Amino acid sequence: MAKAKTPTITNHRDAKTGQFVTPEYVKRHPGTTTTERNPLPKPSAPRKKP
Repeated sequence: MAKAKTPTITNHRDAKTGQFVTPEYVKRHPGTTTTERNPLPKPSAPRKKP
């Protein structure tokens, strides 16, 4: 049986500085950027009212 896919988010970073960049920047500078696919964080449990 196949594993269920977990939802991911795509982030783009500059390879030299590590700063997050926009997809437009990635298109202009494909040699110096990396694309990461990270799982979405699970939502936290709701807080109980005191």
